[in-house]
Amino acid sequence: CAFFEAELVRVRDGKGRLQPTVDAALFPVGRKREADDGSEWQVRATSSDGAIWTPVDEPDWRPPNAGDDGVVYELKLGHTGEVVSTSDAARLRPCWLWERSNKKFELT
Repeated sequence: CAFFEAELVRVRDGKGRLQPTVDAALFPVGRKREADDGSEWQVRATSSDGAIWTPVDEPDWRPPNAGDDGVVYELKLGHTGEVVSTSDAARLRPCWLWERSNKKFELT
């Protein structure tokens, strides 16, 4: 076992969708774009004068919150650059224990 730094890279919603990596604020409201996973998204204005990506087929979609059912967190391990996933929000904390032999997160 060893301790490694990990960076939160992306969050997938409960349906496994992944919004585009480009900031929605760079595009006009209504602009459509395909995400890395092939899903279709469009820019929607927020109440705080910002912009977010929303799935084209679900206009009332909200970004996932930590602990929501089905949310998957993708993390980049600092020592190798490997991207790993977990759906356990309780494990998102400053110190991670990555068990290399079985490729699973272990609580520290």
